Amino acid sequence: ELHNPVSPYSIAENVTGTMALNGNIAFTLPSSFLGQSYYIVIKHRNALETWSSGNVSPAGLSSSYDFTTNINKAFGNNMVNIGGEASFYSGDVTQDGVIDVTDLSDIDNDAYNFVSGYVKTDVNNDGVVDVTDATYADNNAYNFVAAIIP
Repeated sequence: ELHNPVSPYSIAENVTGTMALNGNIAFTLPSSFLGQSYYIVIKHRNALETWSSGNVSPAGLSSSYDFTTNINKAFGNNMVNIGGEASFYSGDVTQDGVIDVTDLSDIDNDAYNFVSGYVKTDVNNDGVVDVTDATYADNNAYNFVAAIIP
């Protein structure tokens, strides 16, 4: 999503893309967005909603913003460093902006029922819902991880 840079930060444009394994998402913006600034908001099926650290001005219809270079690319530094790359927090399967016991409950239920495939409770994206998915969510819940937005 692109959000306006002033409160109440309303949605200016909603675009959908598929994230590649390297974290890139390709999409095209309407030409009316050139020369203006927006917050970039990333929403993913089981990751915590993450906002760009500041307003970004698209340089062209196909612009880029790399969240992976540093946790300071996210508003409030709300990412985690894994293997030298900034990464979104995972485990917000309920998409309510906080990783907590409700997310763990959904993961536990799906693990108990041997759910597999491309599902929101498969937090580590290995195709199977099991205890490893619960571990990510549990660690983040223990650390009170929640969305930080302007």
